[in-house]
Amino acid sequence: MRERDPEVRGQVLGEPERLVLLAVLLEDGERELGERLEAEVVDARVEQRGSGGHAVAVEALPARDSDGHRDTLPGYGAPVHVVARFADVVGRETVPLDEAALLVAAHDRPELDVAGELERLDALAAGCAEPSLDGLRRHLFADLGFVGNTDDYYDPRNSFLDEVVTRRTGLPITLAVVTIEVGRRLGLALAGVGMPGHFLVRASGEPGTFLDPFAGGVVLDEAGCERRFRALHGDGALWLPSFLEPVDTVTILGRMLANLRAVYTSRGDQRVLAQVLSLRLALPPTPDEEARRLGLALTASVGHREAASELETLATLLPGRAGVLQAEAHAQLARLN
Repeated sequence: MRERDPEVRGQVLGEPERLVLLAVLLEDGERELGERLEAEVVDARVEQRGSGGHAVAVEALPARDSDGHRDTLPGYGAPVHVVARFADVVGRETVPLDEAALLVAAHDRPELDVAGELERLDALAAGCAEPSLDGLRRHLFADLGFVGNTDDYYDPRNSFLDEVVTRRTGLPITLAVVTIEVGRRLGLALAGVGMPGHFLVRASGEPGTFLDPFAGGVVLDEAGCERRFRALHGDGALWLPSFLEPVDTVTILGRMLANLRAVYTSRGDQRVLAQVLSLRLALPPTPDEEARRLGLALTASVGHREAASELETLATLLPGRAGVLQAEAHAQLARLN
């Protein structure tokens, strides 16, 4: 599936390899190793900026809107309404996967018509002639040609649900979201399966039946899933049946954002990385340490003073994170002295 992915354990990597490796580690469940490597990369870029290696222009702070918040967050251009709406959606008792996934894409294009994109998913479902698992597979993968993007796996657009619908290609997880959401509109109970290194879809009404959207919707049984796993990780890798348990919506969103975080870190795009980190902090399972990474990304982009201002603004949008965000804002101001 990803034969080109580098083997990582036991190697000493230079910076280019370290950057590309982030996306692999963070998606494959190597969270501790991946996040440690990511922090080192971001720290290095902040130090480089401070030494004058790459000057970054600081933008003027925009005016505040009628609610007292800046309509656009300083430094990296993420409108308040995207963060606020995402926080509202993921805070609901039942989180709508389609809407939340589209708001993930809206970090890149705040003008994205989320309602219109939901209607496009409705239209995809309406075009399915047979509301069954086989009918869904034929419709999405045979008729419409949805398939994994093996040519440019780390293109950020592979994580944007609207782009995946338009281009009919993407990552395993976003193709799974399309499958789940079109299936839901057809009355099919489907769930995401976060198998380490890959992402599958499980048919709730058909035990032991899985779809691999990245491979064109091929049907797998449990043995086939294990073969997929070993093809990725090697014959000696530990396989656990729990790898095939369904995951909830918040977990899916967290993994989508982790993929984007890794891609933008590998590209050194701190401005967009900060947008993704802001959304990650709206997810309850995200560790508070992500506020530190956000501070580093903002500092690399706009400097300590503007970073502190942004963190204070974000604290008003995410009251559950207010303490850690304000602490990071104070730390940024302290570094001015």
